[in-house]
Amino acid sequence: KLFCPSDVPSAISPCGICRQFINEFCKSDMPVLLVPSDFLTKSAEEAKANPIKVMTVGQLLPEAFGPKHLPPKS
Repeated sequence: KLFCPSDVPSAISPCGICRQFINEFCKSDMPVLLVPSDFLTKSAEEAKANPIKVMTVGQLLPEAFGPKHLPPKS
């Protein structure tokens, strides 16, 4: 799993450059947890309103270009 905390009180996805970097080194089915900055300080009710979002690398970067598109090294 990859945890992506934010510095804002909502779960946000990584920027495009970070998504590409993650795609280069992680499998497309790896879970990515998008964590709001204040998640640990929220009550259970507040956490339900703005929860941790769970996505896969493939969902974060659909139609990605990555290592599988390159020819094998000789």
